[in-house]
Formats: sequence, C-alpha cells, structure tokens
Amino acid sequence: MAPRVGHIFKPLMQRFWEKVSPEPNTGCWLWIGATNGCGYGRLAIGRSDRVYAHRLSYERHVGVIPAGMQIDHLCRNPLCVNPRHLEPVSNRENTRRGGVSALREPRLFCSRGHAFADHEYIDTKGYRQCRKCQSIRQAAYHRRRNNGVH
Repeated sequence: MAPRVGHIFKPLMQRFWEKVSPEPNTGCWLWIGATNGCGYGRLAIGRSDRVYAHRLSYERHVGVIPAGMQIDHLCRNPLCVNPRHLEPVSNRENTRRGGVSALREPRLFCSRGHAFADHEYIDTKGYRQCRKCQSIRQAAYHRRRNNGVH
C-alpha cells in the first residue's frame, strides 16, 4: 500500500522520481529525499517499511539483486541511484572497495551530494565545507529571521 497524501495514493515509482535530481557533470542521479544518517537514501513503502533508494532503483531498472550480494556505488557517491553506477558485489568485495582504504581517501561529495571539487572551502577551524550547503543554510537562516522566528 502506498503512503497516503490527503486522500490520494501515489505510486511507489512516482514518489521515487520526485526525490531524484540528475547531476549533469557526473551522471549521478542524486537522492534528495530522506537518508539513513550514513548518506544512503531511504523511501517508505507503507506505514513502517523502508527500502534503500539505490537498491530499489537497481531492482526496478536492472533486475533482482542476487542473494547474498550488496549494491556497490561505482561512482563512490552513496546518494546516487543511477543503475548504471550500481553493481551487485559480495560483502567482501564491497568492503575491499570502500572499507578502510576509503577512509584514507578524501571524500568527493558532501553529505548532500554536491561535488567538493566545485563547492569546497576550508572553514576557520580547518574543516572542509561545502559552499552550496552553506548558502542553503544561510538562506534558511535569513528566511527564519525575516519571518520573526529565531
């Protein structure tokens, strides 16, 4: 059963596409909906069930994920749901590709999926930040301030 919006039910794939934003430079389809806190998109499929957006995309566009396999993001962006950037691999291979070695490599994208190459700056404390996300935060702050909400 699809989640209810007023008295209208939206099909699952319609809700999926409403939360996808293509990124022209990388070919990624960025998930702009809810995430699980680790950067992977989540989508409700009922009152309490949730699915990972990238797994749903793979299954709907490519086919069934083989038993015991995980979906690896070839683009290294966990918000990407483009099935061309997804590959089923074993747990061991997924860990090898993105485990400890990935922690030593600098991240390519911020938590919202913006490429650091285009939007990066270092703040006063020496941390990498995303200019685009900072602009979004500042705009929200000014909207709240102008509306009398502090």
